[in-house]
Amino acid sequence: MKNSTASLLAALALVWPLMAISAEAAIVPDRPSLSTGPEALDAGILQLEVGSRFAGGRAPAAGFEAVQRFGLIPGLEFRVGAPLSVSGTTATSGMSLGAKAQFLEGYLLSLGALGNVDMSPQGPSSTQAALLGTLGLPANLSLTFNAGPSWSASGVEWTGALLLGYDPGDLWQVFGEIARYQDPAGSAVGWGADAGLSVRVTEDVIWDLAILKGLSPEVPDWAVTSGFALRWGSR
Repeated sequence: MKNSTASLLAALALVWPLMAISAEAAIVPDRPSLSTGPEALDAGILQLEVGSRFAGGRAPAAGFEAVQRFGLIPGLEFRVGAPLSVSGTTATSGMSLGAKAQFLEGYLLSLGALGNVDMSPQGPSSTQAALLGTLGLPANLSLTFNAGPSWSASGVEWTGALLLGYDPGDLWQVFGEIARYQDPAGSAVGWGADAGLSVRVTEDVIWDLAILKGLSPEVPDWAVTSGFALRWGSR
């Protein structure tokens, strides 16, 4: 009896940390995919998402992206972005301001909306609005989508993305997607497809890697991006 009790206590000691990790609210970053999910940060949460990008082919370029997300109230977050692109001897930087609202959260369907203004030193250069959604599927699969207009001085363009993800738990996720998006290194809008991997390093840190293939002349022939998402605040 004593041996059985000791064995049970030892098993619980090994399993308990894993139970604690799985019960913790998972960090959900927007990167590295082009299809932004509808999840908004809880009030009091700060999340920093940073990454580097190298594009090759017709117009080789490198870039750095950083987005700070702040949870204001349940279902609403404020966002500040700071992209930097380097092509040859030319470097361009900017800032973006935005907000994301989640108005439906469910196991089968979650919905939200995103508004974003890209800034240049001379003032606003483009404004984007998008409807965001995630549909839960069997076998740990999910379908994430976004779609909406982007306004600039040259007119209105429609952008969007459709992502199929496989998430067997909180430790890692793989995805593949196709998107019509605005290239970070310029103002052109084109088609691309990408695949990526996200790995949960700790309960508040995720590392990611993604490879993109351009499907139209407006975007790079190919690109590789990698980065981290880090979270602070009580949950």
